Amino acid sequence: MIHIKVPATTANIGPGFDTLGLAFNLFHQISVKKIKASLSVVLWPETNSAMPDADNYVIHGIEAVFKKYEARPIPYELSMLNCHIPPSRGLGSSAAAYVSGVIAGLYLLDLPLDKEIILKIASDLEGHPDNVAPAIFGGMVAACMVADLVIHQPVVLPNPIQFIALIPDFQMSTQDARDALPLQYSKKEAIFNLSRLSILLTAFQNGRYDLLRYGTEDQLHQPYRLPLMPDSDQLLKISSHEKVLGGFVSGAGSTYMVMCDPMDSPSVTAFAVETLKNSKFKWQVLPLDIQNNGTLWEVTE
Repeated sequence: MIHIKVPATTANIGPGFDTLGLAFNLFHQISVKKIKASLSVVLWPETNSAMPDADNYVIHGIEAVFKKYEARPIPYELSMLNCHIPPSRGLGSSAAAYVSGVIAGLYLLDLPLDKEIILKIASDLEGHPDNVAPAIFGGMVAACMVADLVIHQPVVLPNPIQFIALIPDFQMSTQDARDALPLQYSKKEAIFNLSRLSILLTAFQNGRYDLLRYGTEDQLHQPYRLPLMPDSDQLLKISSHEKVLGGFVSGAGSTYMVMCDPMDSPSVTAFAVETLKNSKFKWQVLPLDIQNNGTLWEVTE
């Protein structure tokens, strides 16, 4: 049996569209074992948490490995133990599911659990590596796909920083969020994002967190996605709080993320709760820490 634990992630962080991601201490956990049966079995901790197999990206990941290696499917028992990453909220739930499924598939076929192989297969399934790379390697990761390779590099943050996720009780389809984007961008918009991404990365690496408010600016996706999110005016109000270092749409949404000094987390959290308390939607205000270990697994008898 193999036990797999994959962290939640945020992607883009403003201008790093489809290229930059970060792992958090919120997890998707499964276990898989081979069984002597003709059909595979999926177990859920609660009946109301179950989803159809056709919608379960863990299963898609397993099947992708079988297909890649032209292997005969091996019956398995899949236990969806603790899937705490809310789906369709811009917190990397699909990436976590794909990663755990690919690892499970390699395990079932007795193949090496090589992180570069896991990264490639899961990125192909996801379509881009921005969530997948940090989910596997942990921390902040910049990544891109070049032909059959996924190039990735860590972004090291020298000073602690607190992320606070503003998670609503409504989902946002990644496809709908992508359909909202224009087909073309101007040279001016491209330069704007390149400049902000440069500031974002150097601000993180040099500990100049006072510059993150500028580094998280973006003209490629946030101006089109934020209006799709109810309470966007309230989210911008929270982002403009004097103790907030910067804010951005997490992935494709519907979560919005703000950053602050860890010492300021209680006051920013309280301000966010107060600001959103009269919304017709339920908002969870969740402080998150960077998770630097990435995906962990353990093989047992």
